[in-house]
Amino acid sequence: METMTAGTGTEKRLDELSKRVDQGFEQMDQRSDRLEGDIRELRSDLRSETTGLRSEVAGLRSDLRSEATGLRSDLRSETTGLRSDIADLRAEMKVGFEAIDAKFDAKFDSLNRTIIVLLGSTLGTIAAGAIAAAFTAFN
Repeated sequence: METMTAGTGTEKRLDELSKRVDQGFEQMDQRSDRLEGDIRELRSDLRSETTGLRSEVAGLRSDLRSEATGLRSDLRSETTGLRSDIADLRAEMKVGFEAIDAKFDAKFDSLNRTIIVLLGSTLGTIAAGAIAAAFTAFN
């Protein structure tokens, strides 16, 4: 009978070992299920975060495009304004140079008249002197 008792004790230990192994596997299954749940949750969070980031990047791109378009428009306006200012400055310079040219022409004409008058007087004096000398020489 001792063999039966010994056999019964061994069976009990094997049953306990089997229960503990089953409990261990059950705990591993529970942990595995929790890990899979955590992984699913992390993947979902990552997808949400990625979607949010993509939306932010798209918004930033849109904002940058709008800003670049505005800057181009401002630059075009500034360039157009500068061109207009340069055209106005050229027109003012042309008027100024034409005024200087007119004053120069007036001064040059005045100088020519003065030279002609002086030459006329000088030629008159020389002619009178020549006539007087010729008259004296013939007399």
